[in-house]
Amino acid sequence: MKKLYHTHLFRPTLKCIIKLNMNFFYYTVFKLQEMIEGSYKNSIKKSDRDQYRQYTPRMLWGNPCKFFPTTPLSVYQSPELFEKLHLDTLFFIFYYQPGTYQQHLAAKELKKKSWKYHKKYTTWLLPDFNTIKILNEQVEHGTYVSFDYVSTWSKQLKKNFSFEYIHLEDEITI
Repeated sequence: MKKLYHTHLFRPTLKCIIKLNMNFFYYTVFKLQEMIEGSYKNSIKKSDRDQYRQYTPRMLWGNPCKFFPTTPLSVYQSPELFEKLHLDTLFFIFYYQPGTYQQHLAAKELKKKSWKYHKKYTTWLLPDFNTIKILNEQVEHGTYVSFDYVSTWSKQLKKNFSFEYIHLEDEITI
């Protein structure tokens, strides 16, 4: 039986293999750059982040299914659950469920973890107890970790920050 192809025509040289691999590498990098640029185009804008979206159910006339729950589960109102939640979750609940019992429980748990709420800046601050100096009955000065919920949703270090007690939120209200 006669071969229809010649094997020496299909043997790539080392130079050819390197060139093919480099072309594949550059193509992959190019595609990754396209995906990153595309993700930047669809990133969250400040106007999207600051907007609070209220849930509106699709069936406004009621639920025909009797087995579907109409009230939240009682576990979501349990302080024991909030003790297990991560800090980011507690901050999310505090800032995005205003006026609810869950916001109250999140604030209570943040206070247990030594965070202080600053009313003027509407942010949570965690004092670095090694650097805090109490200047008088109304002011303490030192390094704090601040939670920035507006622009970066991250913790930021604030050195030489003066915390005036008149801006401290002591009462946790619902």
